[in-house]
Amino acid sequence: MDVYIYKAALYCSDCVEEIKEDLKATCPVDTQDIEQGLFDTDDYPAGPYPDSGGEADSPQHCDGCGLFLKNSLTTDGNDYVLEALQELQEPTEYTNWAVLQEWSDYYNYLTV
Repeated sequence: MDVYIYKAALYCSDCVEEIKEDLKATCPVDTQDIEQGLFDTDDYPAGPYPDSGGEADSPQHCDGCGLFLKNSLTTDGNDYVLEALQELQEPTEYTNWAVLQEWSDYYNYLTV
């Protein structure tokens, strides 16, 4: 899945389109600079980046809508997910079943 970076956050394609629409009237970045990628990601979204931006130490979600971005994981990320999935066996009142199920389905190569 392609992702975009804006203001140190990750966004899915749908959310970044909304951000770009909002920025059209007020964007401090010149159109030519956008086409050449010559801008700061605090001013305008950069991307798309394939593979959800690459490996990370935890599953990534869109900072706009919460969509699971299906990124690959580092070794630490695998450990993080395995630890989180333990909660499926011993749920608490704060267990987010939907998110953990998404992670379990996508990272099915991990075994709890």
